[in-house]
Amino acid sequence: MRPLALEITINGAKQTVKLEPQLGALYPYNQIECNTDAYPLSKTEVAKITFYEGGAGGYLVRRELQDTLVVVDWSLTDGACEGPGGEPVACLPYEKILTTYKVPVGATVKQRIVEADAKGAREPFSCAEL
Repeated sequence: MRPLALEITINGAKQTVKLEPQLGALYPYNQIECNTDAYPLSKTEVAKITFYEGGAGGYLVRRELQDTLVVVDWSLTDGACEGPGGEPVACLPYEKILTTYKVPVGATVKQRIVEADAKGAREPFSCAEL
């Protein structure tokens, strides 16, 4: 469980949002920025960070409208859930909207994971463990 923050820059103004620490490992092979398809982006998602611990979860950014981004806390269990007839089906992810941002229409989103040590020194996340 490490502190976690989202930094977002809109029209040159940087905002930092403290997020709840996540339980689980930050494996490169689960991160979309490491060119993996383990937890791919949906059609409306533009960024995602995934932690894995007997299930997966983390945070994602979804484009709701052309000028709106939504930050979502998400999780997905490992295993199956019970369908309407009692049959096993894939479990649906849990999602909780944390915040919404208005952005210029056509704004691009660039994801970058950065790790910081206890003194605040920042280092780019390494995908080398793939």
